[in-house]
Amino acid sequence: MVNVVDVDVPLGMIIPKAKLAIVSVSDTQGASSSRPSRHIDITEITFPYQPGDYVVHAAHGVAYFKELVRRDVDGTARDYLLLEYSEGDKLYVPVEQLDRVTRYVGPEGASPRLTRLNTADWSRALAKARKATKKLAFDLVDVYARRSTSWTCTRAAPRRRATASAPTPWRSARWKRPSPTRKRPISWPPSPT
Repeated sequence: MVNVVDVDVPLGMIIPKAKLAIVSVSDTQGASSSRPSRHIDITEITFPYQPGDYVVHAAHGVAYFKELVRRDVDGTARDYLLLEYSEGDKLYVPVEQLDRVTRYVGPEGASPRLTRLNTADWSRALAKARKATKKLAFDLVDVYARRSTSWTCTRAAPRRRATASAPTPWRSARWKRPSPTRKRPISWPPSPT
């Protein structure tokens, strides 16, 4: 079966196991095709950050997003995020690496402490956060383990006695250990019910 679809494919490929071949226009007509190339301006698409937002770079830490900048590097114009760090440090992040930058989430209205480039600030903060997360995980496991083995109190309906004192919830309570789920033997073939 052959399907022809008009989609911009930069390069063709063949996947033998799937019995699939994708052929691009440049594969059939060479690099100079008659179709005009489209240039997409990065500022025209929806951009997740506004100038003045605090962001976090995965490798460098908390920064202030200054602006989107177009720079020429080796004769090629590229778009970069300009991030400002503590003490005037600047980092230009290519928009192709936008996935390495996320929005800072913290207390409402408070501005975060910016990290400094080429220092151990960010690595120390990451190590501290990992340690706190690990401690929290172990504490949660401990709480759930204690909860599953603790004694429980089940209240029975108050009994009327011929004594002078009225029944209290503590007198009518029954203390027991939680029982594990009962396992019923499997009978085969199942009996009709």
